[in-house]
Amino acid sequence: MNNPLLSGTVQEKIQWYIRAHGHSSIGGLNLMWTYFTYQKQQELADIVEKTIEEFESFDQSDDVNHQIKHIKIELNMIEKNIDYVPIEPEKKTELQKILHGIYENIDRIEDIILDPGCEGKFYLEDILDSAIMELLNRYPQTLYGDLIGDKNQDESIKIHFDKHGSSRKLVVCGYEMQLLFYNLVSNAIDAIQELDDPSGIISILFDYKKEFVHVEIVNTGKQITSDVLNKIQSKKSFSTRGAHHGNGLQITYDIGEKYDANITVESNEGQTIFSLDIPYTD
Repeated sequence: MNNPLLSGTVQEKIQWYIRAHGHSSIGGLNLMWTYFTYQKQQELADIVEKTIEEFESFDQSDDVNHQIKHIKIELNMIEKNIDYVPIEPEKKTELQKILHGIYENIDRIEDIILDPGCEGKFYLEDILDSAIMELLNRYPQTLYGDLIGDKNQDESIKIHFDKHGSSRKLVVCGYEMQLLFYNLVSNAIDAIQELDDPSGIISILFDYKKEFVHVEIVNTGKQITSDVLNKIQSKKSFSTRGAHHGNGLQITYDIGEKYDANITVESNEGQTIFSLDIPYTD
């Protein structure tokens, strides 16, 4: 059975994206609604409640552009008024981070609409670089190192990138491969942040071999439990990040299967390694 994210219509791709990533947006908006209602900011709370309804009905909308326009207007109103909500500064910071994540989801949906077809020849380094830039928006003041620079070095996770062999362009869908890297590195960041000391190293390796490129993404974060590893190995629907997250890792495996990329994972105390071999098709 084909995965609509990879081969379906624009509408089907949006439906899959919302199912995979919409839960965190709705949960964040619910938290905002609770804070705003508690503080009797009823007008703003009503806007948040309306935005929740928009998100929950998103994949049933015939006019996706119209839906996005409305949600963006509502998010803009929330953002402009959030400073006036009388809550503790740390809670306000938390809500602003949530709002940033919701904007990110909307931007991703717009990308799907604007570029539903994406097959082409790409350097994997360029695709990885785009994924890292997106992650910098999601995790501000968190990452430094190769591909980024050292500006956040004092309080952050280091990205280490290494390459063996000569780079080759691969015939892939740039959007899909970017989503694959984005999900794997995002999982690595979250695994590190679950530790008492939320600093660590993410090592990314591209090894260009004769018939395929071998990719490794290694993190020094929290170990994946045996239960989740079993789900990964059995290809069931799963997430390494708990019930409040989507199925980003499952979608990553679906993308890998499209390109005959063998994805493996091993995890122990100290490091987790995701490996994939992407065959050359040209």
